[in-house]
Amino acid sequence: MNVPEEAEARPVDFPGSNFTYRAPVGMEAECGDLPCYRQPGMAISCWKFGLLARLRFLFTGRIFLWLLTDSHPPVTVTTEAPQFEAKK
Repeated sequence: MNVPEEAEARPVDFPGSNFTYRAPVGMEAECGDLPCYRQPGMAISCWKFGLLARLRFLFTGRIFLWLLTDSHPPVTVTTEAPQFEAKK
């Protein structure tokens, strides 16, 4: 996919994240680290979009989700941040 870097979404760390997925062996050039909140059966990640992507979304209202897998797990895409319990 030849998209300028400023147009793409990048995973970012966020309050409540408790795990970082690493790129699969052999895919380090295509994949970066993915900070997330993880618990059994669920992982939540946060993505920041570049200016061009934000403008494109503003005018189209669309986002394409790419999964590099043969199957498609249930997913949710939202702008609402999850609520986490305070750490004790």
